[in-house]
Amino acid sequence: MHSLIEDDKILVSILFCRMLFKKRYDDLLSEILTLMSERDGKSADIFSRIHRNQLIIYQAYNLFMQAKHPEATLKLSKFNPLFIDLFWRNSIMSDFEEIAGMINDGDKCNI
Repeated sequence: MHSLIEDDKILVSILFCRMLFKKRYDDLLSEILTLMSERDGKSADIFSRIHRNQLIIYQAYNLFMQAKHPEATLKLSKFNPLFIDLFWRNSIMSDFEEIAGMINDGDKCNI
């Protein structure tokens, strides 16, 4: 059965991840992602899957900041740009392009 509470948690985590990413509060971002990774993510609900897809870019950034470049590249390759909430599309794609650029450059000097 679909859990509205689970969807709310995912959506709030996206909001927090985006704010923390923009402010470069990497330690707090890592904590939020750690809490979210403890959930299985195997929801049959389309909205939960869309929101989890959006979290992938922040997970990739987190791996990149931990100097795990191959893992960050792999994680970012799992992001589906067609599977985004239309309300968030411009914001998420802007963050995706910024994070992809950092990972492709392979250094943290852009930060």
